[in-house]
Amino acid sequence: MGMWVANYYKTLAWFAFCKGSAISVQCTDGTYATLTVGSNLYDCGLYDFAPGYNHNNNAGSYSSIVFGTGDTAVTYYDYALKSKWTSNISRITTSSTGPTLDSQTGVLTETMTATVQNNGSAAVTVREWGIEGYANYSGKRFLLYRDLLQTPVTLNQYEAATFTCTLLYQIPNWTASGA
Repeated sequence: MGMWVANYYKTLAWFAFCKGSAISVQCTDGTYATLTVGSNLYDCGLYDFAPGYNHNNNAGSYSSIVFGTGDTAVTYYDYALKSKWTSNISRITTSSTGPTLDSQTGVLTETMTATVQNNGSAAVTVREWGIEGYANYSGKRFLLYRDLLQTPVTLNQYEAATFTCTLLYQIPNWTASGA
């Protein structure tokens, strides 16, 4: 089962309550980056991935879907995919739709889709995926979400696969419109 990792909750709390201060997040390379107001409030990955914001979902954008070959269990303290797929991969298409709000239930729904191709000569088995944020001022990426695929996908040379992720956000204390 996937989970929002510690970096997500740290940035969420900072974004919601502590905008006047700075926080430190562990980046995918194991180092730390400091997020501060003014330099990257809107570049921290969380704003771009916040409920209700239609992000770009591109490899170079603030938030994006990433893929890997690792298969170790997901933990709250993960700061990177266990084995991120970075070479011989190309993104053919990326898109996101939504968010849409169900006015009766208070659920925001957003769908992200990425089609990736294996450009290497060896087969690659995709076993994990995640969502990374980006601190624009430092060029550092940090993991917000990590999950294992229930069924790994093996891509041979020049094969492509489309991955779709649907995110549901329940707005707390929602009162149905018209009620």
